[in-house]
Amino acid sequence: MVSWTGAGYYNSDSGYLSLGSGNRSFAPLAKGGAYKPEESLASVKASSFWRWTTGKEIKKSNLIIPEIGWIQNRAAAEEYSIQPGLLGDFFRYHGWKTFLIGHQDTVIETSRPSGFTIMDQEGLIDGGLVGSEINRIDHSFPYRHRFDSEQVLSEISRILKPGNLVLIEFGDFARLDQFREEMLPAVYLELKQEIWNELDRFLEKFTQQNAGVKYRLLMLSPSLSGEKKSSMLAPIIIKGPGFSSGLLTSGTTNWDGLVANTDVLPTLIQLAKLPVNHIFHGRAARSVPTNQHLERLLSLNYKLNKINNSQRSLLDWYLWVISMGWIAAALGIALKKKLLKGFILITVVVVPLALLILPLLPVVFWVEGGMLLITLALILILMKINPTDKRFFILSLCLWSGIILDQLTGWNLIRFSALGYSAVGGSRYYGIGNEYMGIFLAVSLVLAHLVTKFFKCRWPVLVVLTLSMLTLGWPQLGINFGGTLAAIVGFSFYGAKLYNLNFSSRKIWLLISSIIIMVALIGWWDSLREPNLQTHLGRFVQLLIDFNLSQTWLIFHRKVAMNMKLFIFSSWTRIILLALIISCYIKLTLKIKLVTVEKQFVWYGILIVGIAAFLVNDSGVVAFGTCLAYGFTYLLSSIEEKVFISDQESVASRQ
Repeated sequence: MVSWTGAGYYNSDSGYLSLGSGNRSFAPLAKGGAYKPEESLASVKASSFWRWTTGKEIKKSNLIIPEIGWIQNRAAAEEYSIQPGLLGDFFRYHGWKTFLIGHQDTVIETSRPSGFTIMDQEGLIDGGLVGSEINRIDHSFPYRHRFDSEQVLSEISRILKPGNLVLIEFGDFARLDQFREEMLPAVYLELKQEIWNELDRFLEKFTQQNAGVKYRLLMLSPSLSGEKKSSMLAPIIIKGPGFSSGLLTSGTTNWDGLVANTDVLPTLIQLAKLPVNHIFHGRAARSVPTNQHLERLLSLNYKLNKINNSQRSLLDWYLWVISMGWIAAALGIALKKKLLKGFILITVVVVPLALLILPLLPVVFWVEGGMLLITLALILILMKINPTDKRFFILSLCLWSGIILDQLTGWNLIRFSALGYSAVGGSRYYGIGNEYMGIFLAVSLVLAHLVTKFFKCRWPVLVVLTLSMLTLGWPQLGINFGGTLAAIVGFSFYGAKLYNLNFSSRKIWLLISSIIIMVALIGWWDSLREPNLQTHLGRFVQLLIDFNLSQTWLIFHRKVAMNMKLFIFSSWTRIILLALIISCYIKLTLKIKLVTVEKQFVWYGILIVGIAAFLVNDSGVVAFGTCLAYGFTYLLSSIEEKVFISDQESVASRQ
């Protein structure tokens, strides 16, 4: 299956136009696509429109993208850079020609978006057939146009030669889907099955016609159901040398059964055996031999769509729980009572563990009801554990161990967690995302603090914090470079205070330097691996080695821009501000000391690590918010317990 760049599969413009882009790029919403030069467009010939755009004359009978100027101008203005036409340019540079056969035209509008995929940066395609001549007329089918297998096969036999890249647009799915709202469900399903049968027949005829012929063909059928809850991923099949029966994966996803649209271009280059003289964001797809691969693929598709549909709702519930828990705690502290015995506040810190456990249950439980059941079960267990520090020690140990074990065993839980990343959106496919990264940073510090308190020794703290940093930064585990940097800053501060090291001491700077050198060595080792295996850390280190300051600056600029955007619009900003408001209320209005001497270092460490995560990540506001969701809740629980116990002792003394 293919996950399209940026916004998931349903944003098909991003899929067509961003093959040479980063994982979070969005393409402009282009319309139309490939035209023959003599075709009419806006009352003039398409060639005239293209000439006005580019200032050039068409020298051959190419297919053209008349709106190429608008596309390139919009692409240059996008927050994440994209390179429309990169595929066509790369293949033409190496002497290949590109051809497009077929379209998604209806009697209402012209629609040939596949041209965006194989055009060059001037909007040119070497040849092919589009328009009514390549379709057959069928009055029983919506918009009367239907894919004509015989004509397409005839055209393929003429142009499918060494050095030609041919793209077939099977447009019947798009035409049917465009008319879906006008059709009875039974009619829609019947026609859709008929289209699948026609596609099967076409593939069978094509295989028979080209038996024994060495060919390379990219076939796209990019229109799935417009019902976003139905499917957010596209099926992809590759048949060629080096691809055995099984599931596809790539260095982009590290996920059997899933590749990204940015992997299409490197995969085609590998199939064409062209030299790579360009840095691509995607990695070549490869096959992983598996048993029952179709059943596994269907199961994966179902799981990904299920969690994608429920993720927003589950996160909204979690945000609501955080807000209500903190407000209830502040009110309880003011009244010197544990409202609901601290039930809501405990819920705040239990939910991340519940959402990590949830993927272990059948998919039917991946909704609010399932989260509530696991959360309640965990709360009932934890409420029997007193005092607060002992309760947080058990919870922190479970959550910390669970995240690390999940990273060691292949990210099987975090991938399907509502607090994990969205594979459908294409922002991240493996490792620890910023949501759990913020929680993991706070959990590590709280666990380190409580280990010191209960075991009366400091060396286990070094084990806990070192394992946390390795989990975040190791290229085959967490792979969160920003989280690793934040951990270095916050953990170094806590470690220095724990061991009573002065920041003017050589020992502290030796420790910090050792950690930085270790991360640099890991990044250097990662940069030496094959491009298909490198992580973001390795690629970043390679940019520094190459002294590529423009790309390095672009990365920092992108992170700052995304942070500012999210800080304004993200729900996690409200969580951060709520923590600030409640802190001021407790300290200034209630005149209660926020942090005891015993907990000041761990709290300062949480603040430092959260702020560092905010500054060095492109969605750092999320990491800071989740870091406070755990760390600030621990602080409130401690204050609540102290006030409640003090009040009980005061009442007892009066009696």
